[in-house]
Amino acid sequence: MAGGTTVPLSFDLAPTDLLAAHIQVTANLPGADLYVDGARAGQTPLSGTITVAPGSHLVEVRRDGYTPARREITLGSGAAGSLSFELQEDPAATTPRGSLVLAVSEPEAEVSVDGVRRGVYRSPLSLPAGPHQIAVMRAGFVSSERVIEVGAAAATTNRVMLTPTPETRAAYVDHARTVRRWGWIATVGGAALGAAGVALAAAQWGPVHDARTARDEVVATFQPGGSCSETAGVDHTTCRNRLDAANDDVDAHERWRAVGLVGAGVGVAALAAGATLLLTGDDPERYDLAGVAERARGGLAFRVGIAGTLPTVLLVGRF
Repeated sequence: MAGGTTVPLSFDLAPTDLLAAHIQVTANLPGADLYVDGARAGQTPLSGTITVAPGSHLVEVRRDGYTPARREITLGSGAAGSLSFELQEDPAATTPRGSLVLAVSEPEAEVSVDGVRRGVYRSPLSLPAGPHQIAVMRAGFVSSERVIEVGAAAATTNRVMLTPTPETRAAYVDHARTVRRWGWIATVGGAALGAAGVALAAAQWGPVHDARTARDEVVATFQPGGSCSETAGVDHTTCRNRLDAANDDVDAHERWRAVGLVGAGVGVAALAAGATLLLTGDDPERYDLAGVAERARGGLAFRVGIAGTLPTVLLVGRF
């Protein structure tokens, strides 16, 4: 048609007793072009069926980087049929490719790309540029499925937040709270035991010194010229009893001091273990915070709660 012109078109519709047929087409790959008898009829995924005249039809699905798939179907008057296609990557294709990087909230998650399982996700995926149906799965969590557009010659990053099932969530919260409870018990108990041990050891330091001094004085009496020497002419049983009593006194104070030092050491170890549990243990509210952040979607959200015995206000969001 020339510019600025109008061309009338006339159509003569011939009546027929045949009813239209319908084809439902599904494919594992989104963004693929669908052709019926060589004419483009849409793009996957289709929201409805394709209406065709009764008879035989050649249905083809194409997308750059994949081997085309075609199938023939014959439908009668008013009939409905369905076709399912699974396109495979063409290793000889020169179509641009991109890299898909998944930031999954849970470790050891499995990935499926366009209906093909890729195993546990550990590194970026090299895929033909364009949309892809991505599914991320892990036992005990609800599968996450989405269509991700992978850019050509670029890295596309997508964050995947897996939601635990009620059973997994309950088990996680129970375990996290148990670990945190024992962490506090070990921390507080270790601190108390350590302080008591240090106090006991410190309290015995002076008595140990005094007891040793007193024993040294008794030992000195056994030296030549002393009151318990062989030339003193005294009852040596009495002198020996005095020395035994002095040794017992020293041993008793040293024993209590050792108990204090051991208690201090055990307390420090328990304190360190409890602090480790508190610092490295799971957060019982992890999935609550994750849900708030997911709903924020780029904005900010406030969350009010209790941390231990203190009221807290948390600002959560994506930055």
